[in-house]
Amino acid sequence: MSKVSTDAAVSAAQQKKPGMFSVLRYRDYRLLIIGQVISTLGDAFYAVAIPWLILASGSARDLGQMLLFFGIPRIAGVVLGGMGSDKYGPRQIMLLSDFMRMIFIGLMALMAFTGHIVFWQFCVLAGGFGFFTGLFRPASFSIARDILPPEALQAGNGLNQATMQTASLLGPALAGVVVSNFESSGAMAFDALTYLISGITLFLMYTGRRVQLKGIEQAEAQAKDSSQDAAAQSEERLKFWTMLRTTRMLQVLLIVFACVNLTWGGLIEIALPALVNGPFGSGAEGYGLILTSAGCGALLGGILGGRMGGTKRRGMYALLLGMSEGLIISLVPLAGSVWLALPIFLVFGICMGISNVTFITMIQQRVPHHLLGRTMGMVQFAVLGLYPLSVLIGGYVTDVFGPAVLFPISGALLFLSFAAGLLEPEVRQPKQRT
Repeated sequence: MSKVSTDAAVSAAQQKKPGMFSVLRYRDYRLLIIGQVISTLGDAFYAVAIPWLILASGSARDLGQMLLFFGIPRIAGVVLGGMGSDKYGPRQIMLLSDFMRMIFIGLMALMAFTGHIVFWQFCVLAGGFGFFTGLFRPASFSIARDILPPEALQAGNGLNQATMQTASLLGPALAGVVVSNFESSGAMAFDALTYLISGITLFLMYTGRRVQLKGIEQAEAQAKDSSQDAAAQSEERLKFWTMLRTTRMLQVLLIVFACVNLTWGGLIEIALPALVNGPFGSGAEGYGLILTSAGCGALLGGILGGRMGGTKRRGMYALLLGMSEGLIISLVPLAGSVWLALPIFLVFGICMGISNVTFITMIQQRVPHHLLGRTMGMVQFAVLGLYPLSVLIGGYVTDVFGPAVLFPISGALLFLSFAAGLLEPEVRQPKQRT
């Protein structure tokens, strides 16, 4: 919980704050959680199935090209998804995205099942799947404000993060077993089914058909108090860019996020499966176990990170943990086997979970409330924008030099990126708006 000006204010905030599980009394929120947990499990099946399907008949460079076709449209989808959510409503955009993703991944599963895979056709389907995945993201971050009253948002977001991480933790291990026993086509067919279930839960929600919560009406009334003419909108945009130019902490963190994610896609989705499949002598089950280990660490790190709210120099500690991530990931090729790599990824996940929670909290506490949505959109763009380049470089380096080379290179970039953040006092010891 962020620090406020007086103890009385803290006490009042604590009295109003609902318990995490109390938000389950809202019908639409229950439907959202059910659908998104199932859909997140399906996403893990796709993430494990695709590398094994491509590497079975192609190369790491082919995998990189396919992920490039997925990544570029996803960026376009993120941009359009934010605008679409504001115009048509998050629920409608999420429904459309789930329906279209079910079709695209279903066609990919059918191609894999029949064995008639034409690579360029598969890439086109991956591109469509990526676009609607990007379209879904801004809507999924926005819909909570439509189904929960303002005082329940924090509890709802916390429970949502906990359940999604749990699904992400279990998904890769289950996916590895399914891919090993039923081939990639079975895993992708299951993913298509999860999108159908998610779409049904969204369709059953009341949001978008009638007003459900008084808190929503109050929030909308406050939003309408501001001028809606073009001049006011232009002024609002100017305020955002002015804030971005004058907030050093945000500038530095955006650069750090971009550098970190320049390494991530190629490292985890190309080099790691190639390392597991080659030098480690394992298969999809081993890859799934490694992702599960990292997810378990991220879950523990998220819990620990949530307890650092009162730490004075939490920004500095998060940066030091980020530097540790670079050192840890460099050790992976030296493990020599999946089983020895598991504790490495567990520790890596813990460091990542703590630093992620800390950095996001720093941004939420520093940025004005009316600019937070656009700021988080910018953060998402920094996270996803370099993904295509990451998988392109990762595929080339892995194909030419082998997967082991990419780990120390990525580790060095991670280390230097977080180390550069230590040079900015506003990141080491973040300020907070009062």
